[in-house]
Amino acid sequence: MTVDDLVSNPPRLHIGPDGTPAGYAVSAGVLRYLDTVLESGQCTLETGAGVSTILFAMKGTRHTSIAPAAPLFERIRACLAESGLPGDGITLVNERSEAYLPSLECEPLDLVLIDGRHAFPSPFIDWYYTEPHLKVGGLLLVDDTPIWTGRVLRDFLREAPEWESVTDIEGRTAVFRKLADGGHQKFWPDQPFVVRRSNSTWPRVQAVASALLHGRLGELRDMAHRYRANRRRQ
Repeated sequence: MTVDDLVSNPPRLHIGPDGTPAGYAVSAGVLRYLDTVLESGQCTLETGAGVSTILFAMKGTRHTSIAPAAPLFERIRACLAESGLPGDGITLVNERSEAYLPSLECEPLDLVLIDGRHAFPSPFIDWYYTEPHLKVGGLLLVDDTPIWTGRVLRDFLREAPEWESVTDIEGRTAVFRKLADGGHQKFWPDQPFVVRRSNSTWPRVQAVASALLHGRLGELRDMAHRYRANRRRQ
């Protein structure tokens, strides 16, 4: 099986509302992107499961998929066996990610795909508890960004200095590279996304004070540019 096979004829692993097999899957663009960046032996994790899980197995990564979906996992195992793909490197965790991830123990991760329950606050929880395990230089994919929760997480990471925006796949999946550890532990005045969207001048004063205290001159310049841009729009 190749990525072209998955794109042209994806296995129907999910069950739709009417009880019949459904073709839910990440986009063809995501499958092709993963095919180019994944290498055998890497350590990977996804919240959710499906056709992407098959691709992780194809690429030979040491992969963990987390979802409360025992029947889906049975169909994934059957698909791997029918396709002759190795399943020994795949760990399928039949739990909600918000219950499992706080106690996660794993090797440092090369790539994380957030594609589980998209209801508030699950994507944020998934990011918060996987961030410490993702290597600096590792990749994070946030799927289904047209959904509000995914869009907010994407926009937050675009402004976070610990993350680099790599690409946006088909307007649906945002890809980031981790540049530094510890972003999830910051206080809110050190998070540009939060400060810019707060309705008081006091958060901005605290943000400036924090940047001065820590000598982050580049961040101060960015604040000044945003302030001037906002003034011009008024």
